[in-house]
Amino acid sequence: MGRVAAAFANNGQGVHGDMKAVVRAVLLDDEARGSSVAVRSDWGKLREPVLRPAAWARAFGATSVSGNFMIRNVADPSTALGQNPLRSPSVFNFYRSGYVPPSAGIATAGLVAPEFQTTGETSVAGYLNFMRNVVNNGVGTSTDVRSSYATELGLAGNAEQLVNRLKLLLAADQMSDATRALILDAVNSIPMSASNAVLNRVKLAVYLTLARPEFIVQK
Repeated sequence: MGRVAAAFANNGQGVHGDMKAVVRAVLLDDEARGSSVAVRSDWGKLREPVLRPAAWARAFGATSVSGNFMIRNVADPSTALGQNPLRSPSVFNFYRSGYVPPSAGIATAGLVAPEFQTTGETSVAGYLNFMRNVVNNGVGTSTDVRSSYATELGLAGNAEQLVNRLKLLLAADQMSDATRALILDAVNSIPMSASNAVLNRVKLAVYLTLARPEFIVQK
């Protein structure tokens, strides 16, 4: 924030308020583009629930059948996301900005993690069940928002290429070796000779990646 504010105050040529310089400062900052920060244990944030299907839609080019993106109530944490866009229970959002998960390493480190205030056993299970249906069928009224997984289907025969693509798209290329091995084993457990093997391999790999901390914690 300090570096961006400094760019606003002076674009390097004595000009105050140069928005081009501000945008450059934001997008080209080491914390935005440098890979070194992604491996730090004190870096990153929990991706709040409503942003997770948005990331899925962006990564796989999901489109709306109707053109209206008819996604309605997803506020139930036991069956959906526990959030509705623009409908936070207070003007301060869905969580307190200074929230610290109790009895956690985050508290010991003197950090805050606001998004964890909406996280619990019910919401974790609800998210997984919700995304299973999203990946398999789409989301919204009459599953209005769907992805064809066109690029991923072309990689289904090679589990390593498929998982590596998902690692890049959904986990900023930061997937652990253990997670990668688990997903590879799951994909390879579906023989290519099985019925609907290509689509099932892709959907399984996508779902398992969306369920992992490497996706849920955004870096």
